[in-house]
Amino acid sequence: PRYFSRVSKSTIANLRQVYSVDKSFSGTGTISFYQTHKEVHVSRHYQSLLKENLRNMSKKMKKKAFGIVLLV
Repeated sequence: PRYFSRVSKSTIANLRQVYSVDKSFSGTGTISFYQTHKEVHVSRHYQSLLKENLRNMSKKMKKKAFGIVLLV
């Protein structure tokens, strides 16, 4: 559950599979995923939540990677 985030009323996305997030001038966005052509609409309401969740996940991934390097 910690790697999933709601991006619109009808969509929940796996943040580990996000390749890119494109933001439009109207405030909405589009998520592209790794190894697929599928794209998902991000509503304005969930744009900031998605950004925060991606940032938090990135920090956690860096800490885990750093910890692994220290153990080796």
